[in-house]
Amino acid sequence: LKVINSRQGKTIEETSELMRSTLMMSKLGNLEAADATEKLTSTLNGFKLEAEDASLVVDKIIDLDNQYATSAGEISTALQYSSNSAQQAGVSFDELASYVTVLSSTTRKSAESIGQSFDKIEALRYNS
Repeated sequence: LKVINSRQGKTIEETSELMRSTLMMSKLGNLEAADATEKLTSTLNGFKLEAEDASLVVDKIIDLDNQYATSAGEISTALQYSSNSAQQAGVSFDELASYVTVLSSTTRKSAESIGQSFDKIEALRYNS
């Protein structure tokens, strides 16, 4: 635990929050723990969010999973591909998560292609 804290620059409290949120996402989203960790970490880093925001991010992803014809895995995969570009272009987490969810549930395209598409769109928007 000490190695993880020093390598990622996280306190024990932050690490505990991230572990709790990752386990929650894994269980509720039916994801492998390592996959949930990777997706959550990528989204938090992409939007420059803190460990204290992790449970709110998970709650929103699981809520979207429950309300629409898509899954937490699909939503979080698309976010993983596009969160950094979206943040740079001024698109909020809530906005991007909503866009991804609607597109995924409507088109049933792969999460990777949805995320990569948003990444390209936001990169173009940011660079304009």
